[in-house]
Amino acid sequence: MPPRKNDQTLRDIQMEEMRRQIQQLQETVNAQQAQLEAQHMQSDVDESSSESSSLRSRRPQRQSFRDNDIKVDILDFEGKLLPDEFVDWLQTVERVFEYKEILEEKKVKIIAVKLKKHASIWWENLKMKRVREGKSKIKTWEKMRRELSKKFLPSHYYQDSFIQLQNLRQKNLSVEEYTREFEKLMMKCDIHERQEQTIARYLGGLNTDVAHPVQLQQYWSLDDVVRLTMRVEKHLPKKHSYRNFSSTENFSYPRKTDNDQPSTSTKPSPKPTTENKPKATKCFKCQGFGHIASNCPTRRTITIIKGEAYEEVDEETNRDEPEKEEVLEPIYDEELIVADHGESLVIRRSLHAMSAQEEHWLRKNIFHTRCTIAGKVCDVIIDSGSCENVVSNYMVEKLEMAAQSHPHPYKLQWLNKGSEVKVTKRCLVSFSIGQKYQDQVWCDVVPMDACHFLLGRPWQYDRRAHHDCYANTYSFVKDGVKIKLTPLPSSGLDKNKNESKPLVSLITKTQFKEAVDEVQTMSFILMFEENAETVIPVEIEQILSEFPDVVPEDVPQGLPPMRDIQHAIDFIPGAVIPNRPTYRMSPQEHAEITRQVEELLKKGLIQESVSPCAVSAILVPKKDGSWRMCVDSRVVNKITIKYRFPIPRLDDLLDQLHGATIF
Repeated sequence: MPPRKNDQTLRDIQMEEMRRQIQQLQETVNAQQAQLEAQHMQSDVDESSSESSSLRSRRPQRQSFRDNDIKVDILDFEGKLLPDEFVDWLQTVERVFEYKEILEEKKVKIIAVKLKKHASIWWENLKMKRVREGKSKIKTWEKMRRELSKKFLPSHYYQDSFIQLQNLRQKNLSVEEYTREFEKLMMKCDIHERQEQTIARYLGGLNTDVAHPVQLQQYWSLDDVVRLTMRVEKHLPKKHSYRNFSSTENFSYPRKTDNDQPSTSTKPSPKPTTENKPKATKCFKCQGFGHIASNCPTRRTITIIKGEAYEEVDEETNRDEPEKEEVLEPIYDEELIVADHGESLVIRRSLHAMSAQEEHWLRKNIFHTRCTIAGKVCDVIIDSGSCENVVSNYMVEKLEMAAQSHPHPYKLQWLNKGSEVKVTKRCLVSFSIGQKYQDQVWCDVVPMDACHFLLGRPWQYDRRAHHDCYANTYSFVKDGVKIKLTPLPSSGLDKNKNESKPLVSLITKTQFKEAVDEVQTMSFILMFEENAETVIPVEIEQILSEFPDVVPEDVPQGLPPMRDIQHAIDFIPGAVIPNRPTYRMSPQEHAEITRQVEELLKKGLIQESVSPCAVSAILVPKKDGSWRMCVDSRVVNKITIKYRFPIPRLDDLLDQLHGATIF
């Protein structure tokens, strides 16, 4: 019996050893198989051509296109924060897994190999983090995909896609480009809605000249709408743009050789790109494009005979126009209106302008005048170059004028294209110039410093004003009276600067010396602020006299006595003790710090330190002209244990000492 028992034990040991060896072999085979599959996905078609030829000879013809004939590989992912590229990469990975029929336990390993640069660093860090937290390894592709999406796909990605779809408009896009963008956003957002709602969304983004004809037609699906839209676009007149002439598709000019021979097929010599740009033909009479001045359809001929002018117009242009009877203009009484005078809206700035000759001030002067609005005199400019009447928002606020929303908001540009002002309000301005002229105009409210009130082309058109360029006057008829507005001279613009005296008078050193030499006796008035002594109430004086040891007049000398609980500032264990040198300072500052330190040592308020920790000190000027010594504890604050005994920061001390009220 004992030999049988020994044989059984030996057999069990041998079987256990064989199982262990078989398990090791199985793990080695699995690892090598996974490595071979990863290498196979990165191999070239040429390396597998020899094997594919033998396989084609043994396999049926219908399976010859499988793995070895077509190269299907997964691109490397570097972790760039580009959401569209990341989503496309995930979809490609899914298709490759489906084509290769990759097992679930191998997908994570294959994708881990394809992570490069930032993505690879992130994956290794994620694995170590899960090990530290005691979590299991990521073994499924779905879980790995969720972690990748959480890291490299922003949470607002789909929300932004919905916003882009909602705000999609055709504008300058062609119908094909707009349709492609619309379908891409619809698929990206994965919207499931009724066909009628999708068609309404599609038509809402088209231009009106394309959408309106399509809506009059009959359709059943979105494809029908797209086909109708493309047909409508073909019949629309093409819009010509003359801003960019780099394309030669819309313009072609035949060239003739000296011998009027057709050009050969030889390649022309390269020329600069500027010579190949065609120039648009422009008429110098009507400023139109497409014809020259000699072929202008609106050309006119002026014949001058002995001072009388006769105008001959082409019959084609005036063939349908009725003959106009000559109307004699009535004769009105003319009123000469000058600028208003009175209390100005604002205090005018002092300007230093060079004196100009009086007979030439009209040559470079625009029309300036003054009007009265709500009892205040305001500056007015009449400018024919302005396409709107404009009022300053400063004047609207100061005079509390009623402003309302603009029915058609727009953006206003001045000289450069970069500075844009959005006009959203307008105001009805009632003004008067002189005694005879009173009027009301609608003005757009904009920020403006040139003047308070600007009358542009709308006012000139409504009043049929005539501008005398030489005299710089505007004349028009109002209520049966012919009114003539005269400009304000340039000298009158700065009239108030001589009437008002400056609030602060300054004098130079040379002027002061000259003034001293002219007089024998001189007196100076010096104004200073006297700090009155603080009066202590009687109740507080009794308390102070009762407890003189608690509230002494001066700080007692020496350090306070030892207590049972001592105050200590603990450093972070293992932190490097700072030992900083002193700041550079002038001899006066060094002497001041030395004096203050010696005074504190004499009073016993400080002691010499034997600690290796050393920080710098700085002098801060006080309001009374003296200096206060502050210690720069910023380095010590970095190594102290937080939330115990915080040391005052240097920047906070500087703010408090300088009288700051906002922290």
